[in-house]
Amino acid sequence: MGRGGNKVKVPSIFEKGKGAVMKSNTETGSKAVIRGILMMISAMMLLYPVNTFAENPCIPGSISSADPAPSVFNDTLYLYCTQDNNADLQIFNIRCWSTTDLVNWTSHGVALTENNVPWSNRSGCLWAPHVVYFGGKYHLYFPAKWTTNGKFYSGHATATRPQGPFTADAQPMMIAGSRTGSVQDDGLDPYVIMDTGVGSTNKNYLAWCKTGRTPNYNYIGELNATGDQVIGTVTTLVNSQFYPDGQHYVEGQWWVKPSGTTWYHIYACYYPSGAEQVGCATATNLMGPYTFRGWLMGTNRASAAGTIHPGCVYFKGKWHLFWHCGGDEFGGTLLSAAYLRSTGAEYFQFSGTNIISPITPTRNWSIPKTYRGVGVPKSGDTIHIDRCAHTGTGNALSGVTIARVDGGEPLGHMVTNIGNGGWVRYDSVNFTGAARVMARYASTNANNTMQIRVGTNTGTLLATVPLTSTGGLTTWQTTPEVTLTQTATGVQNLVVAFAGTANTMKVNWIRFMPPPTSVNSLNRNSASIVTFKRLNKTTFQIALDQGEKVPQVRLFNMRGQEIAGAVAGKLVDRKMQISINKALSAGSYVLTVTNAAGTQEIPFVY
Repeated sequence: MGRGGNKVKVPSIFEKGKGAVMKSNTETGSKAVIRGILMMISAMMLLYPVNTFAENPCIPGSISSADPAPSVFNDTLYLYCTQDNNADLQIFNIRCWSTTDLVNWTSHGVALTENNVPWSNRSGCLWAPHVVYFGGKYHLYFPAKWTTNGKFYSGHATATRPQGPFTADAQPMMIAGSRTGSVQDDGLDPYVIMDTGVGSTNKNYLAWCKTGRTPNYNYIGELNATGDQVIGTVTTLVNSQFYPDGQHYVEGQWWVKPSGTTWYHIYACYYPSGAEQVGCATATNLMGPYTFRGWLMGTNRASAAGTIHPGCVYFKGKWHLFWHCGGDEFGGTLLSAAYLRSTGAEYFQFSGTNIISPITPTRNWSIPKTYRGVGVPKSGDTIHIDRCAHTGTGNALSGVTIARVDGGEPLGHMVTNIGNGGWVRYDSVNFTGAARVMARYASTNANNTMQIRVGTNTGTLLATVPLTSTGGLTTWQTTPEVTLTQTATGVQNLVVAFAGTANTMKVNWIRFMPPPTSVNSLNRNSASIVTFKRLNKTTFQIALDQGEKVPQVRLFNMRGQEIAGAVAGKLVDRKMQISINKALSAGSYVLTVTNAAGTQEIPFVY
């Protein structure tokens, strides 16, 4: 029920058959250069990406992400979430993120704001959304309070793009020709059921719920062709069909038909009491009757969450359950502005036609919530090893503990209380293309080391990374890049093992990187500007075409920030030599070269 740091990833600037040239557009000056750098980072999968995450919570940063509603459009997963307003649980915005790999998320900002819902009373009650596509438009459904009587009603908005912005209708939706009545008054969490496939009705239906009564109810009614009204007879589903005692339905509703014959109703409920769980019921007819099948997700501990709100989707060959925490699962409390409700994700699977594997009607939850989340990080992605392994795959750590990161690091967790021989296993990393590794750490001992292994804590050793003293356990720094001595390919489990003096080191993240580029020779064509060659660590050479003007050269870090005064050039026989004349930290950078033809970017490792 909707009470409730962004990675910016933009398309590649490279086109098939063309060199690395920034295409002409309306951007000019430094904005265009920075945008081009970010594009290049995405295209090259190079180092130092900004906020790449594969773990829970899956949406990074301090902006909350509650009431998750996943939808897949054109091989991209879009996640629509409500946004808690500080700690007061008021909701004024529905935000949108997208991903193609479940590791890197793009923030699209606000898809719909309550101020742009003409009929809303602006009380901060823009609750749980759902987005579908039909009739050439993207349709967003949401509940809000109507100015006429202060009650909740379902709203409808449309957009030409999945990320919006969405334009809301002037009035709440009509249900069977009316905007008021016992069926729709105080209706929440609208969800569109698209009944398609063999043996289906090929119709769209709107489902919504009511809570706060005994028993609670779900309703389903057919949508008209434009999706802004419910027509015909509304079916009432009394929730005693779904739950052992029929009394504990709370919020959220999701209908899927993975087998083509059986409907699964997935929802949040209180049972037996206290924290919310995710339940499941099935039926061979959308309108019921439904049979309770067990729990899809529970809480890891009694105090873990006062709210959960599920949404699920099939993406990249797997089923994914999205859910939001009550705040304290990630280290805070529900009413703490620092730990607002956040969305996590876990894998799950269906088995057979009418049960979820390995669901049993007991309190042994099928899908425990984990920090590991979903997605497979690759070379260039930041891996927070404190997220550990997927549940059910053996021990995830030994001789270490996990705690909130300290020392002024960005919000997150760390591996701490590390003993000699301690280790952490992080499941499912794509090692293809990985040639070097670096880490973010703190240490008080000059002789500490970190071993990078695959499989187990005694598996193949890829590299040993020195964790020399940083001067204190709250003083963090990034290690120099260490070349892997063994090659690993494909998706394997990563194990990070430690050696040294106990309780004298901490680790935040590690990152694998591709081989260093000693020579940058980019494809030439009619639009290319220059040809580059790296002479040594600090010197580059640019071969200029006859009559070409001397280009402007600038240096940026991987966050798109220019490092002023760091490069200087001189012209020698139609060749321009560029020298780095400023001390740089170890890592990756971008040279940009600009002339009348445009701007070209040259990534390099220093």
